[in-house]
Amino acid sequence: MEDATEQGAAVAPTLPPGSGLVLYDGYCVLCNGSIRWLLRRDGKGVFYFAPQASAMAQQVMARHGIAVASASGNPPGSAAGGQIGNPSGGASGGANTVFLVLGLGTPQERLLSRSAAALACLRMLGGGWAVVAALLKWVPLSIRDGIYRLAARSRYRVFGRLAVCPVPPAKARSRFLD
Repeated sequence: MEDATEQGAAVAPTLPPGSGLVLYDGYCVLCNGSIRWLLRRDGKGVFYFAPQASAMAQQVMARHGIAVASASGNPPGSAAGGQIGNPSGGASGGANTVFLVLGLGTPQERLLSRSAAALACLRMLGGGWAVVAALLKWVPLSIRDGIYRLAARSRYRVFGRLAVCPVPPAKARSRFLD
């Protein structure tokens, strides 16, 4: 589903309308578990995925002002790992948050992060999950994002870190980009 330019750089693929691209920390056990959770519940096939260390994900993040220091392929915080951060004053988070890209590659492209991304994912799942998202929307953003930041800060310590990004399940590989 990914196209390449003549120089070999990744370009944004075209996703079906109503789809979202989840950019996640591929080295995080909690994050990978969350992706598996979404896959099991995404009967409509609205979600596509890319680890934040991928070239395509880094291009998308850079378009939205997320400073990307390295594409080393090593876990953030490892001796050889790159850091994704916010020295430029754009949106913050990098590897410390999940991103949901809506309208990928269109003029209406939007990047959601932290609890806003999580709630949008629940809404997109529909059914009872959309009701949960509507209820959680009543919790003030500062509290939702505070809880999110706490979990993000402790995710490696509590859940662990993978040495390499895992290979997606065979039946879902077409939904993983880059």
